[in-house]
Amino acid sequence: MRSIILFSLLLALVAFSGCISTPKEFSKEEKNRTIIDMAGREVIIPSKVERVVVLNSETMSLMKALKVETKVVGASAWAFQNPLIPKIYRMDEIQNVGTGSKPNVEAIISLKPDLVITYYCSGQYGYETRSEDVKKLEEAGIPVIGICIAVIRGADIEEYNQHIRLIGKIFGKEDEAEKLVSYLGELRSNLSKMLEKVDRKVKVVYSWSEQNRIAGNSTITHTIIELAGGINIGRNLSEPYSTVNPEFIVESDPDVWIIWRAAKYGPEDIIGNPAYSKIKAVKEKRVYKEPTILFSSWEPIIAHLLIYWHAKKYYPDLPFDFEEIQKDVFKKFYGVIP
Repeated sequence: MRSIILFSLLLALVAFSGCISTPKEFSKEEKNRTIIDMAGREVIIPSKVERVVVLNSETMSLMKALKVETKVVGASAWAFQNPLIPKIYRMDEIQNVGTGSKPNVEAIISLKPDLVITYYCSGQYGYETRSEDVKKLEEAGIPVIGICIAVIRGADIEEYNQHIRLIGKIFGKEDEAEKLVSYLGELRSNLSKMLEKVDRKVKVVYSWSEQNRIAGNSTITHTIIELAGGINIGRNLSEPYSTVNPEFIVESDPDVWIIWRAAKYGPEDIIGNPAYSKIKAVKEKRVYKEPTILFSSWEPIIAHLLIYWHAKKYYPDLPFDFEEIQKDVFKKFYGVIP
């Protein structure tokens, strides 16, 4: 069964590869065009985009997947520290231009980009580019594209598709973008079929920056837990991440405990905490930390690998090899092996 699933995945990847087409040719008479970004803003951009400053790493990895990565001339400081981006980009050819929330506007302008792609709708996480900085860029004649990723509608996976399609439209890669949307949909569908055979759903707690700060129902993490076949113990908490009394976690008695990949604590800290000693996940040592290479649940491809990773931790007997799936996906879309 496992070999059949891996074979099917490889066929899907080959099919995707065969559908890569040349960039859409825009009319030479059309110097500009109007698109609507994820914040709902109408933005006038050049018909042909050649130089881009990108202030969010999720868009950079997606651009690599759509084979337009050579257009990036400036990037966020975080991209240089990202566990994946330096492996798939030549960072020595890209200028560090600050961060999404604190961009070096002068440095960006000096690069003469055709447009800037940055975070919008992410204020609660501290990533959003300030309106005054957006205004300075626009006054310098540089269009700014806003990306809203799993924040406004925290449990709506459609934002992944919007992100993919927007990047495809900007760079004339609409066909490739649609193929990627379909491919990710197939990944979800295949996993859903496997999960139909699960007898009992496991209860899951997902802890974020602190051991008792857990995922609620208005974050994409909640969706990942559900798509992976789990029951989020924080499903009735309306905040993206809520600080709860440790007793809430104890009383919920999760079967599995997942730790955010960037947390400054690990499974050993949870298992060694007397406050959680009676929890089933702790007693059975089913406490796991997400891999750092899966750097963001806001990146469409990475998010789908996270769904599979979660599912395998919840249900180890599911008939697929996560390491093989991750290897195949990374090699195909990012050109590297994790």
